[in-house]
Amino acid sequence: MSAIQPDSKVAGYQDDQIEMANNINDNENDNAKVTNGLAQHVNIDRTPEEIVAEKRFLRKCDLLILPLLSITYFLASLDRGAISFAETAGMKEDLGISTHKFSTVVSLFYVGYIVFQMPGDLLMKKITPPIQLGAALISWGTFTALSCVAKNYSQIAGLRFLIGVGEAFLQAAPIYLTLWYRREEFATRSGWFFATAALAGAFGGIISYGIIKNLDGKAGLAAWKWIFLIEGVVTVAFGFVVIFLLPGAPERLRWGWSTEEKEYAIRRTREAYNIEGDKLHLPHILGLLKNPKLYLYLVLFCTLQINWTSFQTFLPVLLENFGFSDLDTELMSIPVFFSGAISTIVLGYASDHYKQRGVFIIGCLVADIIGWVLLIANQTTAQSLVGCFCISLGAFPGITLLQSWVNANTIGFTRRAAMFAFLSMVAQSLNIAAAQIYSDAPHYYRGDGFVLGVVVLGLATATCIRFYFTRLNRKKDENRNSDEARLTRMMDIETIGDAHPDFVYWL
Repeated sequence: MSAIQPDSKVAGYQDDQIEMANNINDNENDNAKVTNGLAQHVNIDRTPEEIVAEKRFLRKCDLLILPLLSITYFLASLDRGAISFAETAGMKEDLGISTHKFSTVVSLFYVGYIVFQMPGDLLMKKITPPIQLGAALISWGTFTALSCVAKNYSQIAGLRFLIGVGEAFLQAAPIYLTLWYRREEFATRSGWFFATAALAGAFGGIISYGIIKNLDGKAGLAAWKWIFLIEGVVTVAFGFVVIFLLPGAPERLRWGWSTEEKEYAIRRTREAYNIEGDKLHLPHILGLLKNPKLYLYLVLFCTLQINWTSFQTFLPVLLENFGFSDLDTELMSIPVFFSGAISTIVLGYASDHYKQRGVFIIGCLVADIIGWVLLIANQTTAQSLVGCFCISLGAFPGITLLQSWVNANTIGFTRRAAMFAFLSMVAQSLNIAAAQIYSDAPHYYRGDGFVLGVVVLGLATATCIRFYFTRLNRKKDENRNSDEARLTRMMDIETIGDAHPDFVYWL
């Protein structure tokens, strides 16, 4: 069987996939008819007609799936920012909440989020993506709307916990995306819908500005109550849209998809290293705990998550401390968040184009370090604003790039779902600590310094991970023809995962 050449008619596939296909062909014993467990996942042959038809299918996925997920993430991020915008609109004073108690309210969101993160990820296929994501929207939207009737600290704190529970089930969205897009397409697509997290900060400022200016006191409701009510009602309504329009898993497509499109969906989900109809495997979850990759990713994800969450949650408060009025604070947050959205889209595309993850994450962390240093120095308002832009340029794309890196180097639904859940649970736990750190008003030097130290740790970790995967690829290449490689080569990806001798890690 001849090797696949780089100039074959292949649309959108990376060089290492061709390398894996060549490894499979070179090591396949035509006489013994030995099966390679990776073969069905790197079948890159396409006829010219298939290339055209697949591009048409991909556009349909992009126009249906991405807008639904983008709006969902937009609403989720709008909710996370709402608590901070509500604080600047007078919520603390009306409810008699101290700065320390406000930090606790922010933290309780993550408690609910953490407790339900693992079941939310692992049960996505069982519940089905449309039902799970739609119900998540309806639940947290309801609790957000109810926040407008909170009378004291206990009530707003309890509602934030319940909102966190609802949003925990949303975090299966990146895993859902891995069922539809191959790893050389993932960062571009996840970049688009994750960019809405940044845009939510910008639009949150616009919405809050409009509410504070036009609705404060209307119908007997303070401006901060209108913020919760409006955002909550919109979220609930969109939850029903997701339930009816979002496609399920590729192997369960029903109405709205032709037979040919269903075949493309199955083919592409296999090439994304999935097995249709696969079930949860407890040994795979436990096996992750023995994998050094989990702990390296864990440290990096924690640093990126703390950096992003601290910046997104407390940016309005930080801007207000620069001397801006409440309305000016909302307006000034718009260009800062918008820059993060653009950065996320551009770096996601570049990461897929160059088939690299680590180097772009390192660049994001360098920008974050510069930004936090400028904020801590705090010599002029202009300097601090430049610092905010630097952080935004690095913090927002950093999260989606790491998710893309995890997806690229983790095989199978159970392993991916468990990996994402482990990372998010630990990271969100540390977010609680980060929220408590931001209690030294008005300058928040302690909070800024803490996040700066975390980001420096992330930079060192990202560099180590890149060297780690380089070493693993080299070791696989050296042992490609060993007896152990010949034996493990026949195993399917659900059994052996990324340890398959022909699988190439992305750096």
